[in-house]
Amino acid sequence: MKLPKKLEDYLNWEFKSGVKTTRDFKKFALLFLNHVRENLPKGAKLDKHSVGHYFIWGYVKKNDKYVYFFVPDVRYQKNDWHNKILLRRTKDNVEAEGEDYYSSLKDFKKTLNKLFKK
Repeated sequence: MKLPKKLEDYLNWEFKSGVKTTRDFKKFALLFLNHVRENLPKGAKLDKHSVGHYFIWGYVKKNDKYVYFFVPDVRYQKNDWHNKILLRRTKDNVEAEGEDYYSSLKDFKKTLNKLFKK
């Protein structure tokens, strides 16, 4: 199976399921995190992240503020990685508690900017 080379090519993708994460998800996660790194607000950085069993989470830091992001299981929440990324303002990069906000991938940078200004 030939894997997509661009993140957008994973829209409507049927991820294989298994006890271990599959090649297609690992490639997707790499592309997704690279996209996040390349599309952060000025002065922000990807502070900490993890690729789980078909989900991705992480913290973006700017100055002393943090925003947590979460992409749910891509096998069952099709295209949520593109249309409905969970974001939360947090006090640090340990706790993911806070009010829920959602963003599309297209508006990710703009939404982060708004959350960092709050």
